[in-house]
Amino acid sequence: MNYQFTCPQCGYDRHIEEIMEGAHLCSKVSSIYPEGGVGDEIETTETEWQDGALDRYQCSNCGFEIAKTTEDLISWLKEHGMLVKLKNFEVQIKGEVTKTIKVEAVDEETAIERAHELFTVNCENPNEEKYDQETINTKEV
Repeated sequence: MNYQFTCPQCGYDRHIEEIMEGAHLCSKVSSIYPEGGVGDEIETTETEWQDGALDRYQCSNCGFEIAKTTEDLISWLKEHGMLVKLKNFEVQIKGEVTKTIKVEAVDEETAIERAHELFTVNCENPNEEKYDQETINTKEV
């Protein structure tokens, strides 16, 4: 079973948040920009959480508190008709996408290779994923 949530307070129809207390987050530092750089001065990856205890479940848009326990969340979703059996659909999409991807590299050729590697979509079977790629423009920024 899965859920199809609609918040009774704000009407948001996407996600429920699990709020933890006393949790510790750990991230690996991937890049440091001593002179500012892109957004933050430090970029992190591979964030993991450790410890912590469940505090509540809430609407991820407005914070409306749904339940304090997993059992109460399941009961609330059942009572409001939001637990549903989802059907499987395979959707084939044809489209044209142009993306500008900022990468760090030692030269333009490596930058192009990295950008093309990043221009992918997660797919269960990569053989089913087909799209044309063409480098339109490259500039150092």
